[in-house]
Parts: sequence; structure tokens; C-alpha cells
Amino acid sequence: MQQPQLLDKTVLPEYKSDNPTPTYDSIDQIQQKLIEQLIQLDYKYARELTTEKDYVENLRRQLEHLNTKRGEGDFSDSEKEWDFFYRKYIEIEGDTVERKLKIIQHEGYPTHPRSEDPFSFIDKSCWENNSFQIAPHPILCSSANIKQLNVLINGFPLVHIVLLSPKNSLEQGYKEWRVKTSKTLNRLFGYIHIFVLTNGIETKWYVAELDGNTSQDFKNITNYWTDQKHTPIKDINAFALYFFKKEIILKLLTKYCIITEKKLIILKPYQIDAAESICNHILAKKENSGNKSAGGYVWHSTGSGKTLTAFMSCKLIGHDVPWIEKIFLLEDRNALEFQVNEEFTRFASGQDYGGNQRIIWADEGEKLSDVLENPNKYKQEKIVLTTIQKLFQFCKNDEKTSELFDQKVAFIIDECHRNNFGEMHAQIIKKFKQYFIFGFTGTPIFPENASTPEDTTENYFGGQIGPSYTIYRSIKDGNTLRFWLFEPPEDDESKKLTNSDTPIKKLPKGGLARVKAIAKTVWEEFESKTVHNGERFNGILAVQDIDSAIDCYNEFKKLNEKSENGKKLMVACVFTASKQKDKDSYKEIRNSFRREFETLCIGRKEQGWNQRLRRGDAREEVYKEVVTEAFKEGKIDLLIVAEMFLTGFDAPKLNTLWIDKPSIKWHTLIQAFSRTNRWHRNKEVGKIVSFNHISSAVDAAVRRFSEIDDDISNIYKTYTEEDFWKNTNEIKTKAEELGCLKKEIEGAGGRAEDHKEKKFIKETEKLEKDVRRLRNFGGLYRDHFGEEGEEELKQFTTLKEKLIKERAREGREDFEDITIEIPEELEEATEEDISDTITLKQTTDYSDKLIKLIKFATEKAKFSENSLKKLKKAIASRDKDLINFPGWISRKTNIAYSDPRKKEIVEEIIKLSNEIMEEMEEEVVLDSQLDIEDVT
Repeated sequence: MQQPQLLDKTVLPEYKSDNPTPTYDSIDQIQQKLIEQLIQLDYKYARELTTEKDYVENLRRQLEHLNTKRGEGDFSDSEKEWDFFYRKYIEIEGDTVERKLKIIQHEGYPTHPRSEDPFSFIDKSCWENNSFQIAPHPILCSSANIKQLNVLINGFPLVHIVLLSPKNSLEQGYKEWRVKTSKTLNRLFGYIHIFVLTNGIETKWYVAELDGNTSQDFKNITNYWTDQKHTPIKDINAFALYFFKKEIILKLLTKYCIITEKKLIILKPYQIDAAESICNHILAKKENSGNKSAGGYVWHSTGSGKTLTAFMSCKLIGHDVPWIEKIFLLEDRNALEFQVNEEFTRFASGQDYGGNQRIIWADEGEKLSDVLENPNKYKQEKIVLTTIQKLFQFCKNDEKTSELFDQKVAFIIDECHRNNFGEMHAQIIKKFKQYFIFGFTGTPIFPENASTPEDTTENYFGGQIGPSYTIYRSIKDGNTLRFWLFEPPEDDESKKLTNSDTPIKKLPKGGLARVKAIAKTVWEEFESKTVHNGERFNGILAVQDIDSAIDCYNEFKKLNEKSENGKKLMVACVFTASKQKDKDSYKEIRNSFRREFETLCIGRKEQGWNQRLRRGDAREEVYKEVVTEAFKEGKIDLLIVAEMFLTGFDAPKLNTLWIDKPSIKWHTLIQAFSRTNRWHRNKEVGKIVSFNHISSAVDAAVRRFSEIDDDISNIYKTYTEEDFWKNTNEIKTKAEELGCLKKEIEGAGGRAEDHKEKKFIKETEKLEKDVRRLRNFGGLYRDHFGEEGEEELKQFTTLKEKLIKERAREGREDFEDITIEIPEELEEATEEDISDTITLKQTTDYSDKLIKLIKFATEKAKFSENSLKKLKKAIASRDKDLINFPGWISRKTNIAYSDPRKKEIVEEIIKLSNEIMEEMEEEVVLDSQLDIEDVT
């Protein structure tokens, strides 16, 4: 039997570098190597393009060549024709980046002014017909640390490459480039879709902003290009080979690109691989439709963009599998109907499907019946977005018939763990005889977390499609944040801890008394949990049942009414009411919310929500839509739920989940926790406050759904009240010691001996960090530190900053004086990974200093220009072993690292310490008798 023709994979199956990590001496060397690599990939090096005028003339030549080849004419007879065309379609007065990006995405928009024939910008059907060039950017950067190139497709600059000095980190170089040159990317350069940053040994890419600006959030916007196993391809030569290959870069710019009303989106490698794997599975199983082997499931972590991947999978099937009659993209409408509608509508509006790829949103039962009963009427609408509930209602009616029941159809089910097991699933696959069914989930159901042995994801959908993209990988890549878990002690008994006279609080075990205690706790600690870096976030309170949710809402009403200091929380409560008493209570809650919302929220958008609530007479559907929108916008402080909103709800402004569910575990636990860890520029972690001891369940769930057995502290950390009291005693001791040292310094006229000033600065920084962590304990912190403790800390900080400024003026900066805060995760990674991997006694000290230098170097504008140099000299002079550290650590990098991040940190340290050595070579007298080998 003839083998089916499968799609060529865009993402490399496995990246293996046979060569050691290359070194680059200069930015010119990086540029030369990259250009040579692109020439080998059959790019033309257009070195003659040195001005914007050159770029425009080149654009005309390349477009003429493309369209003459396609038989659509050129502009060779008339300059006026070209000028008219250029001003009408390419560079319109008052143009926007959004319009420019859209014209590239939507094929066939322009027409030739003379012939009225379609005039192509890109041939998306045959990549060989397009021209590919690499050219220098015409506007030079004022910094010697930056060079720029453009990748041109048919003359359009679609990819901008920023080459950085090999001495600089990507983030440091990005900040400098953003300040000095990013504003030069206007006019013709508004067509740029992708930015690539490289210092030779590390390379990342990111997508253009629709407003033409460049984001400050380096970590969140930048991505590595990876293989199918998520191994990053960092070296610029290897990156170019697998990213800039003509057919690959063209697919990224056209096939896997979406423009919504808010942003440009290009799929990441794991998303592309999943969509192509589904498509190839269908092609390979053409003769096996209608059984489990023809389907499968995709395991992508919550927050990784499953909805977009599912949507693009439908698009790919519609484009590349012509014998599939219909593709059904199914959602669970009961879970979150408004958000689903909003998200898919946003994706659909950003696409140009062409041919028979139009989409129909069958959001009403009558519409779906019409589609299924009259398939010829909707022949062009190949993709049908609907809910599994509506499809089930149609299929369970034995009298309903459809030609599609006997034709080949594909089902893509987003968040397939919700309501797709059991009767609905069985009824749908019973009706459709030749189905291909695929489920997307961030938390698959395995035998160990299934309610019955049969209720597993694999049993319902088939085997796993493609590699998993786990919660560990998502957090590591910066797509989502890690968690902090706050919980009570393991036993239920109130007890006293060593060195503490305060017993740990014990909540009532149930009933209204427990509800009141929970509401009071949340009320008291709300600000300490939800305010970070001066920005206010919001939270969800998940209780055990609907009765508790109703009681909790009423308690918060009372707390708002009794508030004496003007504090009020905007609280909403959402649940699905089936009993009549619950329905009555729910109606009362909706009306109460409307009255409160009208009083507290009076902006233009809020007025629109208020009008909808009034017109809808607080109907359940309208209420849920308004609550969803208002919560995402941060207009609701706290949302009380029993089960709803704990899966599939994305709200970046949500940072804290208070939860009273003692038996929560496995996939339901990970789903609930994951509501809090969506990325936001001022959000540090997702905070979970449990009123029950659940850390063992958390540990088991995190390990299962991250697929790692070793240290999981980079995913979550647990804090209990025991931790609070233990840390409190240490902090009080530190504060007393600092208080004595502060008096001594002030008593000496505000200055003291050098070593005492250094100690005060260093210990104050440690105290500030410890106190920041304790503030998360809310009421406990206020009760045992309060205004007096905060005032004392403020005095310490004031003196510390004064000492730093005066020492800086005197040229006495050193490590202990640096006040740039080291990110906690980087500090922990250094301490744990470097110290555990490299057993050198002083390694932790050196790595800590070097990591501080890395951070300090990026912020050196805050200090005098020569401070960094003085600092490096001081360290190298004081710690001669540092001179040998780069060589010693280099020999240790062949260790089999279990976590690739370890190697990244080691490489960063090597690079920086080598830089120190280069600058200090002539200034530091080395001990000639100290040999590198002696260090080991």
C-alpha cells in the first residue's frame, strides 16, 4: 500500500551539537559567520543597500521579479505607476505597523494600477518563487556594541537581527539597543515581524509589537528556538541553520502567524510541532478512521497557549487534509462560555483562510442543526466552532440525520478533561462513523489520578501526540510563574513553637463559624497578598460547596459594612445553581453585586457593564459575562467560587488563590493553582493560601505533571506559620543587632569604621529581603511587627542608602555596597546548582559575587562610570583564587547536567569572570606561583 505524503516538520526532532560551544572575539566576527551561514542557505548578500532609498528601489526590483514570474506584470514602463502603488499600498501617509503587518498576512489585497491584476507581495504557495536577501541596516547605531542586519523577503524587511557584543548578555544588550536604536524602525521597517537577538553564543527571538514600540519585559517576550524535545538552539550558526532555512522562516511569517486586535502572534516551536503532529497523524491514519488509534491527546501545560494551538491545528487540517469534510473545534460552554467565545473570535478575526477555510461559530443550537443537516449549504465553512454540549444534544436525538455522520470529520477538543468523558463522548463517536478525535489538556488523566481505571485520557482519545510541554518547562521558559504555597501545620492541634509564646491559629472544622474565620482571614491579609511592586492584583476564594460560597459572600458584605477605615473590597460570587434555594440566593447575590458595582465602579467601561447588568435584569448569563470581564480588568477584588473559574480561566491580574478544599489533588489541584501564575510584568509568583495541610498532595501532583523526580523548588515552595515563627525569631535577633550598630554609627557622627559600615549595609539588605517574605503572612506580620517594626526597618534603610551614597562619592564601592536586588530565583539557582555541582569550598562566595556583578553591570548608570572597574579590581586583588575560577569551572562544565539551566548559569559566570580578567590583566599583579591545577 502506498505510504501517505506527510507534512515536512518545521521543528527539528533533536538538536545535537558535535562541536564545542564556539567562542567569538568580536561583533564583526559574529556578523561575518552569520552572513556566511545565510549565503550557504542561498540568501543573497545585498551589501549595496546602505540607505532607505536603496531599500525602496530594491523592493521594487524584487516585487517586479516575483510578479513577472507569476505573470502579473511589472512597473518597468512607468515611475508614476510605482510611486502611486508605493504610496497607496506600501507606505501610506499616517500608516501604522498594524496595517503593514496585515497586508503581508492577507494575500491578494493589492492590484496592479495598470492591469488590475492581483499583485503579490509573497508567494505563500511556493516558497521557491520568493527572493531572500540579507542586508545591513541603513541606520547605524551609535554604540560599538551593536550591529544590525535585515532579512528581506521580496524586498520587504521582515526580520531584524540585532548583533550584540560577545561580552554583553542578551538582556543587557537588548536594553541598550532598545534605548539607542529601536525608534529608527519606522517607515519601510514597520513591516518587520520578528526580531532576533544574538551575542554569538546565545540567541533568542521575539515578535513585533503592533504599536511599533519595543517592550521592556525582556524575559517574557523573548524565546529560544528549540528542537521537538525543547532543547534550546543558542549558537547563532546553528540557530540560523534551523530558523532561517527558507521554507521554515516563510512558514513562521505566514502559516503560523496571527494578528488579533491586540497583538501579533507567532506560534512557538512546541505549538507548531503539536499542530503538525496532529495533521500528520490524520494523514497516516486515513484508512483507520472511527477508532481510538486514529486520534490522540496533546499534553501542553496550562498557560502555554493550548487554545491557540488547538485553533491552528484546525486551520492546518483544513489547509493540508482536503479529504476531511468538517473540523469541529469543541469547547465546554458550561465552564466558561463567554471567555471561549471571546478568545476564538479574536483568533478567527486575525486570519485569512482563503478557499474553503472560512469558519462558522455555531453558538446556538439552531445554527449547529442547520450546519449538520445542510452540509452543502455550509460547504465553505470547513471549521465549526461549537460546544460539546450542543453537539451532544444533536447527536442524542435518534431522529436527527446528517451526511456528515458517514463522512470523514475531525474533532479538536480544547481542555478535554472537563466534560468530555462518559455519555457525551460515547454518543458523539457513536453517531460519527469516520472520526478523528484529538484532545488538548494541561493535566492528563492517568491511571493513578483517574476516578475509575477506564477514565483515562488515553483510553478516551488514544495515545499522546508529540512530546509533552509540562508545567516545569512552562515555568522555566518564562511562559508562566512559579507558586508559593502558604498552609497551616500538618496536625490540627494548636501548639506552641520553640522560642514563641504565640500559638498557631486553628480554624473551626466546619459550618458557619469556619466560613466566618476564613472570610476574616482573607479580609485582613488581602493587601499583603495582592499588592506587589506598588500594583494591586486580585484573588479567588475557592470554598468547599455552594452553601459555603453563599455564606462567604454574605460575610464579606458584613465586613464591608462594618469597615471603619474606609476599606472596601469589590466582591463577586459565581456558581451554577440547581436547587431552588440556591437559585434564589444566587439571584439575590447578583442583584446585590449590581448595586455595589454601580456605587464603586463609575468609569466609562464600568458604566457599560452596569447598563448590561440593568438590561439583563441581573440574569445569570449576563452577570457571568460582566464578572469575567471586570475581574480580568482588575475591577473586582475577590471572586468567590465553589468549582467554576478553577479551570480554563486566564486572568493575568489574578495572583492569589485562597482555597478551602482539603481533598483537592492531582489534576484538579494543578488546574486550580494555575489560575494564579499567568505572567504579568509586576507579578512575582502565583500565591496559594490553603486553609488545609495539602503540601503532600501538591508535591505528588507537581512531580506527576512536571515529569521530574528531583528538586521541584523552582516550581513551588511551601511556607507555614511554623516558618513564620522560626524566621521571626531570627529577624528580631538581626534587628536588635542592627539597632545597636545603627546607634554606634549615628553616635559617631553618622560614619564609622569601614568594616562596620559594610556590615550594616549588607545586613540591612538581608533584613529587607526577609521582611518582604514575612509580609506575605498578612495578619501575623502586622500583629508581631506592625507599624513599630516597619518604622524601625525604614530607619535602617534610610541610613543604609545614606552610607551607600557617601561611600560612592569617596570611591569606596564594593560588593557589600551594591543595593541592586538579585532576583530570588537566580540567587537560589546559583546557591543550589553551582554549589551542588561544583564542590569547591569558596564557590558559593565567588558565584554570589559574580552574579551580583552581572546584575550590577546592567544597572551601572546608577553609579559613577568607573565604579564597575574599581569594583572588579578590588575583587581580583582581594581574592586571587578568583583569577583561577574561570579555568577551573570551565573544566567542570563537561558534567552531565540534569538541568540545562545549570549550564546556562555556569556559562554566564565564565563569560563574566573572563571579562573581569581581560580588564584587569594589566592592573592586577598575579601570584606567579599559584597554578590553576592547585585550586582543584
